[in-house]
Amino acid sequence: MAEHDPHEAADTNNDIATLNPNEVVPPVDLVSSQLTVRALLTGMALGGTLSVCNVYLGLKIGWGTNMSITGILLGYAFWKALEGITRGKVSEFGVLENNINQSACSSAAAVSSAGLVAPIPALAMLTGETLSWAWLAIWVFSVCLVGITVATGLRHQMIMVDRLPFPGGLACGETLREIYGHGAEAIKRVRLLGLGALAGAVVKLLEVFKVVKSVALTFPLNGYPASTMGFKLDPGLLMVAVGGLVGIRVAASMMIGAILAWGVIGPMVVADGRAPITTTQAVVLPEGVVLPEEGPISYVEPREQLELKGAMNSALHDDLVGLSDDPEWRVAIDRLYVASQFDPDARAAALASVPGIGEVPEFTPRSRDVLTWLLWPGVTLMVVASLVTFMFSFPTMLRAFRGTGGGGEPVLRQQAGTLPRSFFYGGAILALVLSVGLQIALFEIIWWAATLGVLMSFALAIVGSRVSGETNITPVGAMGKVTQLVFGVLVPKSAAANLMAANVTGGAASQCADLMHDFKCGSMLGASPSKQFFAQIGGALAGAIVGSGFYLVLIPNPSEMLLTPEWPAPAVAAWKAVAEIFQVGFQALPEGTPTAMLIAAIIGVVFPIVEKLSPKRVRAWIPSVSSVGLAFVVYPNYAISMFIGAVIALILGRLYPRWTTRFLITICAGVIVGDTLVGAGDAFWKMFAG
Repeated sequence: MAEHDPHEAADTNNDIATLNPNEVVPPVDLVSSQLTVRALLTGMALGGTLSVCNVYLGLKIGWGTNMSITGILLGYAFWKALEGITRGKVSEFGVLENNINQSACSSAAAVSSAGLVAPIPALAMLTGETLSWAWLAIWVFSVCLVGITVATGLRHQMIMVDRLPFPGGLACGETLREIYGHGAEAIKRVRLLGLGALAGAVVKLLEVFKVVKSVALTFPLNGYPASTMGFKLDPGLLMVAVGGLVGIRVAASMMIGAILAWGVIGPMVVADGRAPITTTQAVVLPEGVVLPEEGPISYVEPREQLELKGAMNSALHDDLVGLSDDPEWRVAIDRLYVASQFDPDARAAALASVPGIGEVPEFTPRSRDVLTWLLWPGVTLMVVASLVTFMFSFPTMLRAFRGTGGGGEPVLRQQAGTLPRSFFYGGAILALVLSVGLQIALFEIIWWAATLGVLMSFALAIVGSRVSGETNITPVGAMGKVTQLVFGVLVPKSAAANLMAANVTGGAASQCADLMHDFKCGSMLGASPSKQFFAQIGGALAGAIVGSGFYLVLIPNPSEMLLTPEWPAPAVAAWKAVAEIFQVGFQALPEGTPTAMLIAAIIGVVFPIVEKLSPKRVRAWIPSVSSVGLAFVVYPNYAISMFIGAVIALILGRLYPRWTTRFLITICAGVIVGDTLVGAGDAFWKMFAG
């Protein structure tokens, strides 16, 4: 699904295949400093800041990025610099302190997957329901707590007995060993991280102040400039960096999807009228005029303009003209009548029937209106492909519940360190009571449905962690969709139950897998799992507070701001679409979309099966259909920028393979941090400036 695991991107260009999951596990270090105040607060502060980046990025492209290594490098750099400034009076971070820092940092940065970029805005768009900052932060933290609790019960089996690789955790552990064993390597990475952030920030500032602007592509699509369908070259580096992280297969698949969706299907559904285009006309609504509540036309009072969905027919034209004798009103209706005709012959006839209205702009399709049609087959393709791919993990799911598996001999518990049973049992009771209580109080979900949702979340978080441990991909979207489908049958008319029960499932799976990767890193270094547990709690709290506040500032009106060229929010579109189908039924979908959804579902089943059965050397050439579906839900300029970034990364990898392996992820992460923090600052400035 669109909302990828924060650890997934870290695996794309990092050479972690050589790491040995069966290496000797050191005993817990009972001497070195670990859970110090400075380590915890540094991780919470960095993670809270980086949670802003993931919320921002999630609403742009539906993905979060792994902030663990970024947190490691920033924590190292800060305390190393402070040691130099104070001439040794303040010591640099120890390796286990930095491990606590990265545990808290990654936990905080991952809270975007706890609902802030998918079900929470989707619920606001469907029902208008929003939460205050305090209640939203409490809700997000409660979702994280479910996942953290499950991880405490899984650590010994999955980390110490089954010895699952958890590649993201392995990469963090190796990074910590490397930078504390070779300080020069750490300094190089920190410098490149800073240079990447500076480049991303400077280009974003130039974009904010309109020094640089997007370049419209004007080649024709069915008689209209391609830019009307969103084909533009963006000036920013954000999506270029994302393309460098995700790699050429994902980026090329998105490019294929963008051409198919916006270059072929979009113009077709505009031409035959299946995607009704919105036309506007400025006019002051005459006194006494009341427009029909149901219908294609509405009046937007703050903008003082009429909005018409689709082409106006002569009957509607006559009805609207008859509402008032005001000459300005009548001219406005006449102009809207002509401007809305997408067919040239109909436009000529309309213009002949209402002479003397002056020049009327040419009919121009709007990409947002095309999106309302395209998102249905796109979401179907993403959901079906993700679920089919997830079903290939069935053996992994069975091992998760059997509590057995291969990959190494059991390790003595006293050597490996243990988590007290009270952490799991106490946390499970607290998480269950808190989550069920909040669902009842905040969303009016019936008690048995809320309880069932949390219990499903416990089970699915186990499955998600097992999959993440073996593949480095946490199927957050697939986990959430399983719960959405179950609740769509049990409580079909409740958008709140459908979305928020699934919110618990997806968020818990993300946070559980995040802590399991951190446990893996800690086991390589001799870290105390109990202390990592408290760091994870602290990070989740910081991320919930900062991330929730930033989301509310960034998107004060989800219904108007999301699913737009500025904020495509593909994960929101996917979650909203699934809930909407169960709420209103297929009959309410735009014309032609049920057939398109059926075709997309067939493709979503066939391609993952073909990929699974193909030889390994062939799989790299099979498009990722989830990424193709994502391109239906975001605008083409995103796919173009990501493709450029992936091509640059591919060329660098061929010319300078060792340098690319060591530093590309660091540079891309820096660009993402710099761009998103400036974008966040711009959002705050706009809010305070009114």
